[in-house]
Parts: sequence; C-alpha cells; structure tokens
Amino acid sequence: MRFNLLLAQIISLAPFASRLSAEDAQTELTARLAVIQPCAALVNVARTNQIPLDQIESPTEGDAINPGDSLTALVTFCEKSGRRTQWLLHLERGRW
Repeated sequence: MRFNLLLAQIISLAPFASRLSAEDAQTELTARLAVIQPCAALVNVARTNQIPLDQIESPTEGDAINPGDSLTALVTFCEKSGRRTQWLLHLERGRW
C-alpha cells in the first residue's frame, strides 16, 4: 500500500514540479486541486465494474503489494474553455 500512496503522490505532484513562482504556484495549485464530482457516466461505469469511488482506506504496514490491493484515481482535465474530460484509472494487483 505504501507503493500505492507513493505512486499517487508522484502522479498528483508531477504536473506542478516545474512551477518556479511559489506565490503564483500556490494559488494555481489550490485551484487545480478543487474537488470535482465524477460525471454520471463515469459513476455508472464504476458501479457496473464494482470500482469504489467513495472510500479511502488506511495503508497497511510494510511495503509489499498483496493480491487484491488496488489504486483508483479519478483524473479530470479542465480546459480553459470550461470543458471537462474525466478518466477513471483502476489498478488491482492480481495473483502471480
């Protein structure tokens, strides 16, 4: 699970790594991290495929990724025109 948290942190912070102005970056970062609800079609796909959208579980001890461990990410691309595009990324560790 620690790997999942690290992966989520890297993914969420990568787009902001190139910002040089701390003051501008802070206000822009805050705006970019606004909570946006998933669209109805995405919620239906998640429900159909039994992908949880409403829970965050505490990480377990250790660095191992065990069968059944998963990472779900909702990615929303917000264009300046106001158009939004959403993706649902769900990764689950299977048996080896």
